[in-house]
This record gives sequence, structure tokens and C-alpha cells, in this order.
Amino acid sequence: MSQHSAAVALVNRLKFKHLALLVALDDARNLHQAADAINVAQPSASRMLGDIEEAFGFLLFERNARGMTPTPLGVVTLAYARRALAELTRFAEDLDVKRRGGHGQLTVGAIMGAAPDLLAMAVAALKTESPLLNVRILGET
Repeated sequence: MSQHSAAVALVNRLKFKHLALLVALDDARNLHQAADAINVAQPSASRMLGDIEEAFGFLLFERNARGMTPTPLGVVTLAYARRALAELTRFAEDLDVKRRGGHGQLTVGAIMGAAPDLLAMAVAALKTESPLLNVRILGET
């Protein structure tokens, strides 16, 4: 199998739940605690880890009586899993803000002498509701 097709096969097999398990295992160093952290049964987590290690073609953790220790390649893989999940979380949060309409640009033209207090209160209320909205006021006399 070429390196390219091996990479494609890996991408097709890995899921974000797998990455979540790896991060939980890195944090807990215990399969049962990691399974609890991602809300799966311990046997499922064990199968998932086996699938992940099979997909990579190497062990990510050394198992011992005191728990689990990442292998040298496991350390590299765990760092990637942590970065990928953090990026996905940022993306999901940003997308949620955009979905709710809390972003963008609004330009308001106003005669400043007419009702400056009213305009200030309106902008303050608008920024409370949509803090990422950029408001520009063009004041004329």
C-alpha cells in the first residue's frame, strides 16, 4: 500500500469520537475513566482503542498494572488528537455564533443633535444581544 493510500485509509477510518477517546486516555491514563469521560462503556472504549491502533499500525499506549503510558509515537498522535479536537471545538462555537446572527457589520446614519441618548441606548442594547456585531455610526448635523 502506498503512503498516500495508507493516509486515505486512515482518514476514512478515524472519527472524532476516536480522537476524543485518545485525549481522555491521555488525561486519565485509565481506560475505564476515559470511557466514562466520553460516555461509552469500557468494552466499547477498549474496542475503539484497538481499532485506532490497528488503523495506525502501531500501539499508542503501553498497558501496565498502574494504567497506560503513551508510546513515543503515541505522544505524537495524542498531541495531534488534542489539536484537532480543540480546532473542531473552536469551529463549532464560531459556527454557532454565526448561526445565531451574532456577527457582521451595521452602519447607522444619524443626526447627532436630534437624539444622541436614544442612539446610545439602542447601540448598547444591540451590542448586548449581538456582542460580535461591528456597529459604525455616521453622524451628521
